Amino acid sequence: MNNRTLLLCSAGMLGALSFLPAQAQTTEDETDAKRLGTVTVTAQKREENILDVPLSVQAIGAESLENSGIKDVGGLVKLIPGASVVSSSSRGFETIQIRGIAAGTTGDGLTGYYVDDFAFGVPNLQLSPPARLLDLKQVEVIRGPSGTIWGQGSMGGNIRLITEDPTTDAFSGKLLGEYSSTEGGADNYAVDGVVNIPVVADKFAIRISGGYDELGGFADVLQSGEKNANDSQGTNLRIKALFTPSDRLTLRATYWTIENEQGFNNAVITTNPVTGVPLPEPAINGAGSVTNGPVDGFTNTAMDIGSLAVNYEFDAVTLTSSTSYTTHELDFEAPLTLGFFNYNNNSTFETDSFTQELRLTNNDDGAFKWIAGVYYRDATIDSDIDFYFDGTDFLLGEIPLISIVGPLQTKSWSIFGEASWELFDGKLVPLVGVRYFEDERSSGPGLDRVTSLVRPEQSVSFDKVSPRFSLKILPSDNATVYVNIAHGFRSGTIQTPSQVAAAAALGVPAQEGVEPDELWTYELGAKIASADGAFLFDGAVYQTAWSDIQQPFGALSSVANVGDATIRGIDLGAAWYTPVEGLSLQANANIQNTEWNEVRPNITASLPFVRAGGELLAVPEQTFSVAATYERPVDVLGGSTLSLSSAYAYRSDTLQQTGGRTDDIKDVSLTANLKTGQGWTLGVFGYNLTDEDGANQLSTFAGNPIVRPYPRRIGVKLGVDF
Repeated sequence: MNNRTLLLCSAGMLGALSFLPAQAQTTEDETDAKRLGTVTVTAQKREENILDVPLSVQAIGAESLENSGIKDVGGLVKLIPGASVVSSSSRGFETIQIRGIAAGTTGDGLTGYYVDDFAFGVPNLQLSPPARLLDLKQVEVIRGPSGTIWGQGSMGGNIRLITEDPTTDAFSGKLLGEYSSTEGGADNYAVDGVVNIPVVADKFAIRISGGYDELGGFADVLQSGEKNANDSQGTNLRIKALFTPSDRLTLRATYWTIENEQGFNNAVITTNPVTGVPLPEPAINGAGSVTNGPVDGFTNTAMDIGSLAVNYEFDAVTLTSSTSYTTHELDFEAPLTLGFFNYNNNSTFETDSFTQELRLTNNDDGAFKWIAGVYYRDATIDSDIDFYFDGTDFLLGEIPLISIVGPLQTKSWSIFGEASWELFDGKLVPLVGVRYFEDERSSGPGLDRVTSLVRPEQSVSFDKVSPRFSLKILPSDNATVYVNIAHGFRSGTIQTPSQVAAAAALGVPAQEGVEPDELWTYELGAKIASADGAFLFDGAVYQTAWSDIQQPFGALSSVANVGDATIRGIDLGAAWYTPVEGLSLQANANIQNTEWNEVRPNITASLPFVRAGGELLAVPEQTFSVAATYERPVDVLGGSTLSLSSAYAYRSDTLQQTGGRTDDIKDVSLTANLKTGQGWTLGVFGYNLTDEDGANQLSTFAGNPIVRPYPRRIGVKLGVDF
């Protein structure tokens, strides 16, 4: 996509404003549910109408998640234009990119994540929260850099999971059970429940939600013949308390625990790893020694979050304190084959993270609005990496190749603020924001168990000023045009001597201290709603200049600052409550071009996929989705409602580190729900109805491993609200 195309797209969006319908009268019984222009978001850490926010932001409601069959964060990408899954090793072990900001899975995250008001992140690993999307109010997604008020790591965008608050007015709850079959695999089960308990009227309430699910496996172990060995189980429990001792003071305390266990991982092999002969069906590589038998691989993730949010409304400002403590564990054992030799990676990563944010937001409804705050994070990841050659059959035993244990700690703080001023009766609103960030990182002492050498403690520090500039124009009550210029920043890190040595062996210069990367994004956007709120259009064109990119590569995920890139793209989105009663339509699309501008010397010779003029890895040129929902009353069943939903999502192929390309991925889903006047819900659903089995991720190991979409699922569900 060249600059001419961007200019034409920009002119088209601006020209569309001239076709806005004239203001019309609305009836008193028109509900907000039928007014897309009344959606409230908190993308700027204050409640605002989505039309008034000068950012590319979308709100995905709980009903949309349910109708699309989305159960986890990775599934959200189907609804986010320009987003895709970079890597999906297992449940809770996924990396997501937004707007082309993708660079492997090692290093700090490039997409920011929040659970309510609390940041989630694992130092030096780009992981999304391993959460099952249960009992959510909505998911808010910012596309484009949002680090000014959301913090470093939000270079490509930010995903915020907003959980339902307890209510103090009445006891209520719901139960939901699901059963489904898997094409060519085992059956699936899920049970979820929510209960809301008022304790003190208008003052104190507790909400408890949780569930258990089993996702059947669909691939057999090549060496042992074990059936459907990549099955998984997940449990989650969330307890949230709301206390409002006065009209001014609100406290929210949350505890959320999640555990996911999966046999092996999401990768399946398509050829015999020893002979290279294609397999009739994809299988799992359980390679092990003849002496010890096949390896029983696994991937487990667990997360516990405890948080406390305090809001106090003074006359002029609101003070917000957000405190959280998170523990996260990733534990896996993965057998691998190279030639005739078998290897195993048995590694554990344990993270403890404490965060604290204090901020002030002005309450004045006047022309001047501002927000200011401070943020602190103290996080440590303890890594135990054990990659070894299984030489048992050669009477050599298990020979460690990489066996490292040690911590990496980050202590960072930042101060941030944004201010805007409404000019010309609110028709023109400039905004300026800035964040100053400091990060002290240290590693060690650690132990290299191969050499028995102790790795001494070392430390590095990084700092950055990250600004944002925005200009919002309101040509009418139903339209917003904005220009947004934002800076994104990712802290550097420290890698092990083994990673540096592995990079040198490939001819790539690397250091233990990896420098930060940063970007600037320039965006022109428009949002248009019809006068009755039944139609909403959202579009933006953008260009991003990304420099000193931290690119992981090789078997040990060595990292080097390899070069600079430019990304150009356009987002389009529309939602419409049609004149046909009960019928609503949605569509989202993205087209973008990524290109390496400059690559450091010696990089391309060793890493041919990183070259000037080439595209970035794991970034699709096109994504789009369309969805339709139709609801109508069923009078013969007395107060019942039938809803039918269908969705189609597409993602174009992507370049992989192997030099190969993935397949185009298409996803079709259908759901039908009958909700009775007595609170019962009976539903049927089908996900990946075309049984899409193309590769959406490739690997360099023997057996040509791929990650494919989960096979077709068809099932039923039964629920009750009380």
